[in-house]
Amino acid sequence: MEYKWSPLLMRELKDLIKQQGYNYKNLSKELGMSESGFKKLINSDDCSLQKIEKITNIIGIRLMDLFSAIEEQHLKEKKFTPQQEEFFTSKREAFLLYWLLVYERRELLEAQDLLQLDTKKCNSLLRKMDSLNLLKVLAGDKLRLPQPQGIKWTSQSQFVFDLYKKWGQDLLTSNLQNMTSESDNKYFSIRYLKMSANTWKELVLDLENLEKKIINTAVREMRMKSLDLHHVRWLWIADQNSWAEQELHSSTSLDTGKK
Repeated sequence: MEYKWSPLLMRELKDLIKQQGYNYKNLSKELGMSESGFKKLINSDDCSLQKIEKITNIIGIRLMDLFSAIEEQHLKEKKFTPQQEEFFTSKREAFLLYWLLVYERRELLEAQDLLQLDTKKCNSLLRKMDSLNLLKVLAGDKLRLPQPQGIKWTSQSQFVFDLYKKWGQDLLTSNLQNMTSESDNKYFSIRYLKMSANTWKELVLDLENLEKKIINTAVREMRMKSLDLHHVRWLWIADQNSWAEQELHSSTSLDTGKK
């Protein structure tokens, strides 16, 4: 039986082959294949599970190690260039088109319809994104998008700050408006506790580890093109401040501003 593997898995296998000190020539011999045949096999997406297991056995790793390597991808630090941010700031529909295509993996026609873009305008935005190295427009107006991956935006720019502010407020407002809904598709919680410095560090670490685990699993599902995927968004905020003190401080600031 043959499987259709994602490019990510095969790329990870090739990386592990190099890390273990093997090359295609000696591997092909051990597999009883020609070197050209092995190259064709390793660059395809329909290598059988039995072949992959034979390769992992030869290079000295377990098959489960290969899949674990896929799952344990680290979040990739990313930031837009000033030119990209300037474009997205001046053309909000361009950023939303980019988001729909690259992050939500929507089909082009679906994204175009959601944004109510005519074909000429859409193609113009795509060509500009191509020139800014955000994606690639191929022959026949086909697109080459970046592979799904866990992203951690590291920029402290005004563009990212405004985006976080808007989307954070939108998410909070949306959930507050639907607090009486009995839907199982949401989670909303506000907590307050006093805790030691060690417990605070444990909380932060647990949140980071949970986030990494969920993101890695979701990215793998996207790359494997699993069916029945749902949109999920969340906002985690935790600090070491007092609700009451902040409210009193905010009230004082407002009163001072009126005088």
